[in-house]
Amino acid sequence: MNCKILRGAPGDGKTLTMLGAMLTNSGRYLLASPRIDLLEEQISHLHANRPPDKFVGINAIHSKQRQRARVERRLEDALCAQADASYAIVGVTHETLLKIDPGLLKGWHVGIDEIPDGAIKSGKFKATTTWSSLERYYSLVPVVGGNWWEVRPREGVDQPSLGALANDGHSLLPFHAAARDPRRPLLVDIGAWEDASLPGRGVGWFSVWTMADLAACASVTIAAASFQHSLVYHAHRSLPGDRITFEEVRVRTAPRAKPRVRLHYFCEHRGSTEWWKTNEGEHCLVEMSKYLESIGFSGYWSCNETIRLAFQHRYKELWREPRQSGTNSLREHTSCAIIYSNKAQAADEPILDVLGLDRQAVLEAREYEDLWQFVMRGAIRDPAYAGSYDVYVYSRDQAEVLKAKLVENSITDDVTVIPVVEAGLLDVVRPGATIPESRRASDTRSLEERREETRARNNERQRQSRAAKREQKERSGTLRGRGRPRKQPMPSPAA
Repeated sequence: MNCKILRGAPGDGKTLTMLGAMLTNSGRYLLASPRIDLLEEQISHLHANRPPDKFVGINAIHSKQRQRARVERRLEDALCAQADASYAIVGVTHETLLKIDPGLLKGWHVGIDEIPDGAIKSGKFKATTTWSSLERYYSLVPVVGGNWWEVRPREGVDQPSLGALANDGHSLLPFHAAARDPRRPLLVDIGAWEDASLPGRGVGWFSVWTMADLAACASVTIAAASFQHSLVYHAHRSLPGDRITFEEVRVRTAPRAKPRVRLHYFCEHRGSTEWWKTNEGEHCLVEMSKYLESIGFSGYWSCNETIRLAFQHRYKELWREPRQSGTNSLREHTSCAIIYSNKAQAADEPILDVLGLDRQAVLEAREYEDLWQFVMRGAIRDPAYAGSYDVYVYSRDQAEVLKAKLVENSITDDVTVIPVVEAGLLDVVRPGATIPESRRASDTRSLEERREETRARNNERQRQSRAAKREQKERSGTLRGRGRPRKQPMPSPAA
């Protein structure tokens, strides 16, 4: 099976290229988008540019439409009704794509915008006292060539509803939901449920959707900037099954105008949702929020939902979800801020073990990719934009990664990384944080030499900060010249 990957930086026209192919060549097409709002935007584009000399039915099917039937049932009806159509386009979300009966897509061309959300699920749970209920509902079948067993619902046994499990606050709800999907194998690292009763024994599980489900389609195309770094790509390369080849096609836009990008960061240490629960971590968030308010920040912004209260109501209501891949509605903004962490968790351990990946791979595939996509929603998404663009992130490593991506993707080479000295957080150290061994071993300088470098770095921070403030005042028209301001003449009294 061959899958075409449209590559290019955000804003290079990957999605428009894919939609253009749907409008140019007759056939039956299924379009899958990350979110409903983006799906509606793309369907509107297709309607506005439909070929005048051809009849093509263009429809979106999603959960926010006022129809009583379930999305899966409505999609099944639509696919069956148009099974013999010469030209049709149906749009769905990623969530719906992963639930489609593959047999209904035989002969259809599938276009997927961005990396499919929800393609990989994994977790870990304890079942010391509840293992017997798992044994009652599910059997375990050994998988050849590995230490994993496939979970299968037992025939003739009524399963508890997911609603009932949710009402009970059942911690195994994601596992049970994955077990109900007949099209995706669910694997666990335990050969007998009774073993879960052993002290300290956890149960790891994972479920992966692959493009193999689309093998009967006429073609499969994915428009994604960083597909080769995604966990989905790693899964296709590592898991057994039918071999899928990926044909990369580079999509290039017109030469970019090379904007000036300033990447501001607050901390030298890396953030995390657990750190932000501590008093010191909360202090960092509050100082960041106060600083952004003090400079009159007015761009679009985001953060983890769990820390949103630290920033809420300080700026204009331009909050957006952190994951904004594909969004085109923020191009008028020349600044953005995202205080965000999306690192590997305990629930990721099973899939990391299977794919042979480390936590750095998850950091790159999730946190760094989400930051990159978010930052590229603003003015610099437009290849013709040549002005300034300010970005505020939590930590230095995030700023450095964004700088590398901006240069590597030919967005611009005029990029400056600027520490925010005024927030007073650059010297905050997370307890337990250590210098990586590679850096420690290679640093042969004396203590005085390291101190001198720190002093020089602080001086440079102050200089960059003053220059950035001056330019910001120049843009807003509030920059005063040197010396005391001239006295304004008193207005003469009214006659």
